[in-house]
Amino acid sequence: MKKFNVAKSVESEKKKSPPEKKIFYSLIMCVFAIALFTSFFSGKMEKKINEAAKNVKPAQTEPEKVREVYIPPESKTDIGEAEAKEEKSDVITIKPEVEAPAAKPEAEVTPKPEITSIIKPVNGEILKLFSDKTPVYSKTMDDWRVHDGIDISAKVGDSVFACANGVIEDVFDDKNMGTTVIIDHGSFKSKYQNLSPNTAVQKGVEVKEGDTIGVVGDSAAYEIADAPHLHFELYEGNVQKNPEKMFK
Repeated sequence: MKKFNVAKSVESEKKKSPPEKKIFYSLIMCVFAIALFTSFFSGKMEKKINEAAKNVKPAQTEPEKVREVYIPPESKTDIGEAEAKEEKSDVITIKPEVEAPAAKPEAEVTPKPEITSIIKPVNGEILKLFSDKTPVYSKTMDDWRVHDGIDISAKVGDSVFACANGVIEDVFDDKNMGTTVIIDHGSFKSKYQNLSPNTAVQKGVEVKEGDTIGVVGDSAAYEIADAPHLHFELYEGNVQKNPEKMFK
């Protein structure tokens, strides 16, 4: 570009005619006005731009959208069960220690006094003695044999009494000795045979000395030829005892 020489232009302008000078000065004034306006406007614009830049707030980033994933109902159940199993595996269950209840003191049981004597189970004479070693004659069997008890004379229908306190251990029919009642007295047992089938007691019943347990009958097939009587035995374990030695 060519440099604009103002001085030279002025000298050349002085030589021009007055109308031309006026046009020339007008152009110069317009140039200066435009330059001044441009400078003023650009400064003002720069100031506004700076102010606007200060007031501009930083753009806020939008929150990240949550992506929804469809899970079929069956899959949810499987996931729930898996999570539940995992939670259970991580949990440690501590069971509280429960103190065992204090053992109650056992009630003192007063031992029953040992029975050393008994009463006669029927009122009558002894017809046949106790003989566990020496055989005695049997009318019914027509032979000689041991006699493990005693035969006490009585009429059919006479009452038979418990010889001492005890519990009825058994009531049954013996094919050889007829209707039988056994009483447990603790240290020994008593046996009543040749009774009438209709007894007055049942198994498990507690009886006292002198209680009626039945009546005399004729049910003993091995002693049917003898006079009416009660066959009576005592024994400890499997050992037969002589009842006469314990009578009061």
